[in-house]
Amino acid sequence: MKNAVDSARSFYLNNNPCTCDQNPLSVGGDFKQPSISVFPNPGNETVNIICGLNSAGALVEFIDVTGKTLISTQMLSGNSTIVNTANLELGVYLIRVTTASGASSIRFVRN
Repeated sequence: MKNAVDSARSFYLNNNPCTCDQNPLSVGGDFKQPSISVFPNPGNETVNIICGLNSAGALVEFIDVTGKTLISTQMLSGNSTIVNTANLELGVYLIRVTTASGASSIRFVRN
């Protein structure tokens, strides 16, 4: 029986089209999640978003509980922006900030 097991193992290892290499499944590099500050939170008609990294060009999205993106804007310069939230219904939203080095999210309450 041992010869059959060794034979099957040898067949599998030698004839398997899936090959493994020593490279990890990653993109490499030093990625940092941006730290986000949102105020006021809970907020009314406008919200200030400050990102810890230089976030010029960062994508800022307001996402509802169903996953739908309701507001999408970019930070034009520096690391902060002010977003008008007057058209959002009262409720809880996710603010996601995506930069070249990563993405981070924070909960926002519109009241």
